[in-house]
Amino acid sequence: MAVTVRKVRHWKQRWNPDADFIFRRVIKWGGKIFRPGDAIPTDLKRNRGKLRRLWDSQFIELANWPAKPLPPKKAAITLVKASWHTITLPDGSTRRVNGKLKAQAMLAELNADG
Repeated sequence: MAVTVRKVRHWKQRWNPDADFIFRRVIKWGGKIFRPGDAIPTDLKRNRGKLRRLWDSQFIELANWPAKPLPPKKAAITLVKASWHTITLPDGSTRRVNGKLKAQAMLAELNADG
């Protein structure tokens, strides 16, 4: 079961050998390859020394730690030159507008819709 995995383990997570853990990186254990978000196998859970080493090296994290949802992307505006502005849409496409007021009006319209 793959779940969302953070790039860095949250600083409030504390070591608890009886907790459920998931892998944060790709690892080969017992001839099987585990991906980020996969639960740790039971033989690793019984090996507390190895489990602690993986915790200290940031290879595992708590499985039931709440992950924050990413904020929705909004349109952004950048000045190109003189009075020309580029509006970057959430899907990655861009639009060029001549005039700051036109750009701000279009940006407000796009952010209100999304």
